[in-house]
This record gives sequence, C-alpha cells and structure tokens, in this order.
Amino acid sequence: MKWNALLALVALGFTAACSSISATSDYDQGYDFSALHNYAWAEISGEKQQADQLTLRRVMEATDQVLASKGFAKTDPGQASFLTAIQTGTEEQHEYTTYGTGGWRFGGMTTTTEQTYDEGTLILDIVDAKKKELIWRGSANGILDPGASTQEKTENVQKAVTKILADFPPKPGT
Repeated sequence: MKWNALLALVALGFTAACSSISATSDYDQGYDFSALHNYAWAEISGEKQQADQLTLRRVMEATDQVLASKGFAKTDPGQASFLTAIQTGTEEQHEYTTYGTGGWRFGGMTTTTEQTYDEGTLILDIVDAKKKELIWRGSANGILDPGASTQEKTENVQKAVTKILADFPPKPGT
C-alpha cells in the first residue's frame, strides 16, 4: 500500500453510501481507558504540514464532535491524558467483471472488463500523553469519489470518523 502524509487524498471524499465505508479498531487490552478524560491533537510536522487544510479541518472537527459526545474534553497538550493523530493513505484497486454470450452447446464468447478505483484509508491513533505509547488505533476504508461536492466530502468524513470511533473507548472485556 502506498502511504503518504497528504490529506489531499482523503479530500476526494469517501463515497456517499455509509455502508461502503468499513471500519476496524485495535487497542492495548491491558490499558485502563477509564483514566482518559481529556485530549489534545498531536503536533503535525514534516510532510503533514503541507496537507490539504480543508480536509485536515474536516477530520479534526468531526473527531472533536464525536469525542465531545463521548464526554472527552479538548485541552492543551500539556494537560491532556491522550493525544490524537491522523494518518491517511490510498491504494489502487481493480475489479473484474466477466460476462458471456451464447451457451455451452453453441459455443460463445466471454468478455472481462476491468475497473480501476482508488480506495482511501483514514487512521486515527490514540496515544497515551505521558508514556507517548499507542493505546488505540481505528481505521476506515472506502472508495474515493473524485466528483464529491464539498457537502458530500464533509458528510463522508463525518461518517468515516463516526464509524472509526464507534468502539472508542473500548469497553472492559471486549
């Protein structure tokens, strides 16, 4: 998979159908998530500084909304119990469709067509602010839609972030 730090790829937008976005998460099972109360955004440096600011803002605003709905307060990095960071990437996918004419008795022809599309990945990392260790990671994958409107891009980022954070924080024993 080709990973890059530019959020511009996510700016193309996930397709509008929420069902086309799949999300997964993983976490440190030994971590006490009940100790988390507030968060800050991890500082973005290097290549990420040149990311599409519109998309960066969309992802951060959506994440802020979802975390606030779960009772987490945004604070200064020095006061935060956890930090949140963003990663993105794309991978070119190929879909093949084969169809035929005629029948087995009379012979026939089959034709295969190939469709190429880009699948985008959005990753949200949750890092223990004191230990600087990854404690939770969630990601969403979906087909990128280069024709999405500004409103669709915003809605699709919101759907992806909501799906990613659906299981954060993890419930004990899950």
